[in-house]
Amino acid sequence: MITSIDKALTAIVMAVLYLLSTFAGIDLGLSEEFVSGIIAGLTPLLVWLVPNKSRS
Repeated sequence: MITSIDKALTAIVMAVLYLLSTFAGIDLGLSEEFVSGIIAGLTPLLVWLVPNKSRS
């Protein structure tokens, strides 16, 4: 796996999910505010969970 940018990739994936749910019209059966809140809450949690890796 790409080691030096794992946390950045996690944040980018979450941002793409947010943009898809907001602007692409993907209907998840939930309100836009709820989906935005879930993504906003999960992003820092997932970034924190992804371990820092360094190339050895």
